Amino acid sequence: MTRMSTVLPTRSALMVSLARAIGAREPNVRYRNPDSLAGKFFGPEELGLMAGLPILEQWERGSAPPATENRATLLHLLRARWCDDELLAAVDAGAKQVVILGAGLDTRLYRFAGRLDGVRCFEVDLPGTQEYKKRKIKEILGRLPESVTYAPIDFTRQALSGVLAEAGWKSSEPTFFLWEGVSPYLDEASVDGVLRLVASGAKGSRICFDYLEPRVVNGEHRDEFWKGYVRLLESWGEKFTFAIDDLLIGGFVRARDLRLRSDVNFGEIAARYFPEVSLADLGVGRSGYHVCTAEVG
Repeated sequence: MTRMSTVLPTRSALMVSLARAIGAREPNVRYRNPDSLAGKFFGPEELGLMAGLPILEQWERGSAPPATENRATLLHLLRARWCDDELLAAVDAGAKQVVILGAGLDTRLYRFAGRLDGVRCFEVDLPGTQEYKKRKIKEILGRLPESVTYAPIDFTRQALSGVLAEAGWKSSEPTFFLWEGVSPYLDEASVDGVLRLVASGAKGSRICFDYLEPRVVNGEHRDEFWKGYVRLLESWGEKFTFAIDDLLIGGFVRARDLRLRSDVNFGEIAARYFPEVSLADLGVGRSGYHVCTAEVG
């Protein structure tokens, strides 16, 4: 294995980004994934980690199946659009800072550079993953944008609050935190720590994060899609470990001194963006997957 391989993102992160890239090829502009940069991360080494997966076959065909016919692509397309909208809504409401936690291959700070003019932007991630990301961004954009501050963190030795403060984050100014695709892999203490950090910030600060219901994490979901997804992750050594009962989410964030703004499941997100398509046709409904936004104040 080459040295470069040691800092590649996880297989799950690559799979999610490749799904977004396939969604960006969607022929119907109404359903198209807005992440036009996702596909630019993929070279032979990254694609090699997707060997044997149907998603690689989809990518190599050079065209996308309709978004409404592919559950994995649809899930990540919808999540991307919802989180895009939450970020832009927070900035429009007065957020002066944006922090992407566990940034991985997230491209929002580059895609929305024009909308984020005057907003301080931070990406927080593991040092190796962040160095990989910076190298790829240089290849894609020709340089690292001055508008983004990269804050590497070793979670075993460093506190998130200290890392952010050292990077220039100001707790006294309203911040939008995006925490996408991370919490299901953590323990409750880690989730608690992040939410309490957000709660310690300025009034109006928000965090948007996704979570799974216990039936997905426990392997008890009746949907074969989720059963297969869990088995695939476990085969890669990437196990879901944390869940929240959606009926208790309001109390969960209140216990961390935050106020629930919204909590939507897969089917509700689909209904927002694809109102003309029935949820039965999309194969979603109340799926066990949620995106939540909570705020200070």
